Amino acid sequence: MKYCPNCGFKLAADYKVCPNCGYQLNTSLADKRSAQSGDKQEQHLSRVQSHQDTRLKQHNSIIQYLMWLKSNPISFLLVVLLVILTYIYVGKIISFIVALVMLIWGYVFTNRQATPLDKKIKAMFRHVEYEEQTKVQRVIKAQPQIKRQQPRPVVIERPVQKYQPAKTTGQRSWIVMILAIITWSTSFWPGFFANNLLGTAIGWNSPTVPSLAQMIRQGIMYLNFTFHLQINPSLGLWLLALGPIIILLGSLMPSHFGRKLAFRGAVISAVIYFGGLAVLKIALDWGSHYAQLPPLALGSSGYAALFCIILLLVFTIVARLRH
Repeated sequence: MKYCPNCGFKLAADYKVCPNCGYQLNTSLADKRSAQSGDKQEQHLSRVQSHQDTRLKQHNSIIQYLMWLKSNPISFLLVVLLVILTYIYVGKIISFIVALVMLIWGYVFTNRQATPLDKKIKAMFRHVEYEEQTKVQRVIKAQPQIKRQQPRPVVIERPVQKYQPAKTTGQRSWIVMILAIITWSTSFWPGFFANNLLGTAIGWNSPTVPSLAQMIRQGIMYLNFTFHLQINPSLGLWLLALGPIIILLGSLMPSHFGRKLAFRGAVISAVIYFGGLAVLKIALDWGSHYAQLPPLALGSSGYAALFCIILLLVFTIVARLRH
């Protein structure tokens, strides 16, 4: 009599396999070691294979990202233009952050969706055509019974509404586009204010009244000098151009999305200009208690800019309500 070394079951002397757990009693130590080494080798091969699959997947995702960039040159150039403009008008650190965010977003977008953005961008600026079709209603009418025959249903096509197929094409708003360009250009016209507010406030006398862009640039430089800041003086130009650029893009899109985008650009321009004037008015009223400051008075360029912004709001609202 003997016992199974695996489960302790009582066995006869001639048993080679345990009937309880299936353990082989006559297996040598070398066979056991070879079996264990085989298992370890299989586990190692499986780990190596999984590691190779992971590296291959990452390699394929990078190749897919590069191929997507190659097939979408318009999107790539727009991102490069955005980074360059951010570098010029905002700063180096912000442009680096924008480039890094766009790079990561493009990689994630490519490996999840990989939709061609160039086709969508081209479709936004393409004329949209809508075609109306004649509506037809199918009416089933049963024939009366004749000589005990089974009635046969007859299908009659009867048009409910009769009208000719017509095509309507979305149109670009050229008036809104011209007003946006004028609004943007008024920032560089001299005489936005009736007097040199900034020069009088900080002691920079000038024989002529500077433009709005020059005053914002001088104001940012004064803040950098006084409070030891590092703000790019061209940041004000970027903010002034933000609304008109959005309006231009929206006016070039003959679709509902374009009209919505143009309206938002007009709202942004109104907030920047009217909000900036309100803040300036409050600051001048507060500073007049401590020093003699000139009153806030707009010049010809200022009135032209505000008038164009009001017209932009009216035209964009009407365009959204009409469609």
